[in-house]
This record gives sequence, C-alpha cells and structure tokens, in this order.
Amino acid sequence: MNNYSEIKQRIKNIAGVFALMNEQVPIFLAKITAVDGATCEIELDGTTLTDVRLRSVINNEDSKLVITPKVGSYVILADLSGGRYTELVAIQYSEIDKIEINTNEIIINGGNLGGMVKSEIVANKVSELEKKVNEIITILTGVTIPLAPTGTYPFAPIFSAVSQLLPLSQKSDFENEKIKH
Repeated sequence: MNNYSEIKQRIKNIAGVFALMNEQVPIFLAKITAVDGATCEIELDGTTLTDVRLRSVINNEDSKLVITPKVGSYVILADLSGGRYTELVAIQYSEIDKIEINTNEIIINGGNLGGMVKSEIVANKVSELEKKVNEIITILTGVTIPLAPTGTYPFAPIFSAVSQLLPLSQKSDFENEKIKH
C-alpha cells in the first residue's frame, strides 16, 4: 500500500467507515429499545430495526461471547450489508447489563492466581473446620487438671480468650453473586 492509499484508509477509519472485502461498512450510533437473547431491537432516526446481532454470528454453537447492553443505552453498530441495514451487529456499548461467556477456558490477568474458587465447596470445608474448632473449645473449657497438693486447675481461664464459638461460614460469605460459573 502506498502512502496516499494509507492516508486515504486512515481518513476512512477516522470518519467511521472502513473497507471490508471491497465493501463500505457504515458505522453509526443507535439506541437499544429491547434485548432478546443474542439479538436486540434498536431505534435509528425514529425507525425501529429488529434482529440486530449482539455477537458476530448467531448459530447453535455452545461457545460464545455475548455482551448484553442495557435497554435505553446506546451502541455503535456496523452495517455488514453495506448500507442496506439487513446485517447489523453491535460493536461497542455505552452501558452493559451482562457479559455471557461460554468457552473451555477463560484467562484473566495472565491466570497467575490459579482457578476460580467453587464457593459452595469452600464454604462446606471451612464450616467443617469451624465445627471441629468449636468442638475443641467446648471440650477444653470443661477440662480440669488434677494438681497435687493444691487441688485442681480448670482450663476454662486459659481459654477465656477463645471461648467464643466461631460462627459457621456460609456459601454467601465467599461468593460474589455477580460472577457465576
């Protein structure tokens, strides 16, 4: 590509239109009026357009990334039909209601912290540990040690700092309900 062609292409990109397989692909802003699964309805210049895609291809594959915009928010759309408004796809969002990802693996920030915690399993294991600690505290606070010749010495004063039983953990203590897997 020569310098003039490159400058021309960059101007088209700045103007919001880029070439895709020798066709012009208009890009414009529209308001979301309804969302239904992987498609939405938009309002553009007073006209309602339906079946606007929220993902690049609507198919029956399990693997997907769907960004669902909030109703009433704005999206930037690409018209893959070259101005006929028959193949619209959302490419940017002013407000997002949810992001749905279905894939074999998701890596966030390099994945150095390991896998995501399964909150219900962690809560059950921590709760079992807390029960054991509570059992130990209960047993030891009632134990007395026989001492000669002065009598007995109860353990209760030693454990006064930890005599409070631990509250048992629940799944909700470990769970961020806005992130599900």
